Amino acid sequence: MHDADSNEKVVVYLPAHMRGQAADRSEVFAEPGSLMDIIMSVVQQFPDLESDLLRGIQERDIAIAIDELITENDPTTQVKAGSEIRLLPAIAGG
Repeated sequence: MHDADSNEKVVVYLPAHMRGQAADRSEVFAEPGSLMDIIMSVVQQFPDLESDLLRGIQERDIAIAIDELITENDPTTQVKAGSEIRLLPAIAGG
């Protein structure tokens, strides 16, 4: 994390295919809270992400890792300050 106060925030790492919709940023900072609050904060900062991000999460095309643990995409999951969220393209398999 780069900002001096970043340990009071949550950092959200965006996948490469979404960075163009977020001013070419690979990471975005948000206030701690529920996973849904954090995702909506990212959308508020970069409205162009809304459709791809929300659809991707809902359809499980995007996996979410909080502090390196893949989650179940539960929107009520609480994320504490200093945590890292990684949005990952889901890996198809069979």
